[in-house]
Amino acid sequence: MLPIDLPLTLTQLASSGFGTEYWKLQNLAFLHQLKEVTIQYSDEFSTYILENAQNLKKIVIFLGCEDEQSKAAEMVSRIKMISTATIIIWRNE
Repeated sequence: MLPIDLPLTLTQLASSGFGTEYWKLQNLAFLHQLKEVTIQYSDEFSTYILENAQNLKKIVIFLGCEDEQSKAAEMVSRIKMISTATIIIWRNE
């Protein structure tokens, strides 16, 4: 396990660059308590949240650049969500 200072914000977790398998191994206990979350786009972390946060009602995903818009749309279309959360993808112009 990597040495890290806790607590980490969801933005710090999402920006780490780790893959989906890494997030599965972390067994993040808080995930099942999430009802609303706002994160910076990260394909792997966003996928992990949407596939595992069973009580999620709303997720806002902020995009860092225009290139991420098509990646985020593709990610949303391919995942198997565990909840019926509303997904909002937001990019500052």
